[in-house]
Amino acid sequence: MTAFNSANLHTDAENIRTSASYGDPGDGTNNWFNHNRVLNGGDVAQGATTNAAVTDPTLAGTIVGLLKGLLTFLRVSAAGVGKAEDAVHVTGDTGVQLLGVRNDARTTLTSATGDYSPVATGPAGGIFSNIAPENSVAWALSRVASVALANSLIVKASAGKLYTVHIQNGATAQFFQISNTATVPADATIPIHVIRLAANEFREIDFTSFGNYFATGITVCNSTTLATKTIGAADSWITALFL
Repeated sequence: MTAFNSANLHTDAENIRTSASYGDPGDGTNNWFNHNRVLNGGDVAQGATTNAAVTDPTLAGTIVGLLKGLLTFLRVSAAGVGKAEDAVHVTGDTGVQLLGVRNDARTTLTSATGDYSPVATGPAGGIFSNIAPENSVAWALSRVASVALANSLIVKASAGKLYTVHIQNGATAQFFQISNTATVPADATIPIHVIRLAANEFREIDFTSFGNYFATGITVCNSTTLATKTIGAADSWITALFL
């Protein structure tokens, strides 16, 4: 009669041996689960039977080995997605992709200060910023223009950023002044920016690199004097892009 046990289900006639030592679970040797039976009669080590085997298993290709690999991926390490605060970037570091939320209307995405929030982006993926290059904010700019020949234009009646001003001057050379006001400034007001245009000259004033911030409001008007405002003739056309 051919003998077999749970460790070796092949018959002696097949001449396939088991090189491992399989003890009885109750014999105190702690050897009964130390090795796995493999097809050719050899064995593959599963690691020691100490507590260290639980925290640092070496079972490549087994479920425990897969769990060990997952642990390596999740922990703070060069091969893991976790990174320690203030650690130096190293080429080949792995990480989790940061996803943003397209928010064309720039509406509030959280309910209170201190909440976690997704990163808000424009339609091309540009991230919103208080200071942004033209290609990140151009799609969000507002435009205001004269509706008839005029000597002034209120661009924005509150704080904002001015990016571009287009001015078509009338028949007389004069100065165009940009002021930090929410309404057309009174005569003798000192402006922020001044540019002189010849008769019938067109000019574009460009602040698109960062935008020009005005804390109160943005107004543009013509003037017959340079250093202070003296309103001129209503013969100009003004267009502005702002945020």
